[in-house]
Amino acid sequence: MVHLLPYTEHEIECRRSAEEICAILKKVTDTRKGAFRNYINTEFNGTVSPSGFRIFCDFRSNRFSYPIGSPWAKLTAMQSPIVRGTIKSDESGSVIRLKLQFDIMRRIFWTIWLGGMTFFFLIGLLALLFQSLGGLVVMLIAGAFLVPMQIIIRIGFRESAEDIIDRLEELLK
Repeated sequence: MVHLLPYTEHEIECRRSAEEICAILKKVTDTRKGAFRNYINTEFNGTVSPSGFRIFCDFRSNRFSYPIGSPWAKLTAMQSPIVRGTIKSDESGSVIRLKLQFDIMRRIFWTIWLGGMTFFFLIGLLALLFQSLGGLVVMLIAGAFLVPMQIIIRIGFRESAEDIIDRLEELLK
């Protein structure tokens, strides 16, 4: 099934306890909100507890793939997902289940934008089926907005999600 917006789920198994995982994540996560956040010394911002966490990556910390200010860093930062994780302890350590997706405002914006372009694309296709040349124009314009935006969103999301997952695996294993 193809989703309008990208998201991913990932699982990390490690030998640490939930308390150790929580302590590691708290070291690299700034829990302050607003202008008081420290963008230089932390990699993530959000909340961390022994049962789970909700963090987002701060790509301005320069600990990820692209140099600060590069076009790829800006694209990746714009499409950076929220990471929701649950920590479950078992006999051999812990299992961290991650769900990465856009925050609610980006999901609303991209759903309206991409949904609207899909609607106009389908209207143009329907008009084209009834042999209206104007339908082709509407379909091409909507497609010109729809396809590149989907590619940009998915590439940016994938790059930032892979960076975040790699960094979390590095920290927690």
